[in-house]
Amino acid sequence: KMVLSIYGGKESDYIITSPISGYRVEKFVNPNMQIRPDNSANLFTISNLDNIWILANVYESDISNIKVGENVTIVTVAYPDIKFTGKIDKIYNVLDPDNKTMKVRIQLKNKENLLKPEMFANVIVHQQLDSIMMAIPSKALVFDRNRYWVVIYKGNCNLETRQVDVSRSTSLYSYIRSGIKPNERVITNLQLLIYGALNK
Repeated sequence: KMVLSIYGGKESDYIITSPISGYRVEKFVNPNMQIRPDNSANLFTISNLDNIWILANVYESDISNIKVGENVTIVTVAYPDIKFTGKIDKIYNVLDPDNKTMKVRIQLKNKENLLKPEMFANVIVHQQLDSIMMAIPSKALVFDRNRYWVVIYKGNCNLETRQVDVSRSTSLYSYIRSGIKPNERVITNLQLLIYGALNK
């Protein structure tokens, strides 16, 4: 009010109308803030959330396996029992220098407008591979000397450490190109201690 009186203005109410319907996702105005005609900054950002984008981080080791058009499943922290589906529509070309990840953009329909800006989500990429590989629990792997190893159980007091070639890993399973054979058993409990004892 004081600034307004200095310039000879009068206090009055104004109604700001959005040109589109949607949700307010950003606000750049605060109580008692002066709005000047020479300030071109937006007061609000209004967005329609029927169709949205999700930005996901891809680890550097997995970048070569990601392609535009691949189907993905999204699970959010807010709705862990609901699976959303979408497609990768853009792969960015710059790596984040802090966490060594590259962003991909996923387009999807926002069912019932459940997804909101700044939500956290896990993204699962569905890929069809031509090759068949062995799968073992990821916790069985031991990383040593820049290589992956597993402890093979052949019987009581009969254990073997063996190098394996890992194609890709998830939080649950790792896919192995070579190093183990069908029906061989790997140690998944205390394998790091056993590996260390066998390689003393």
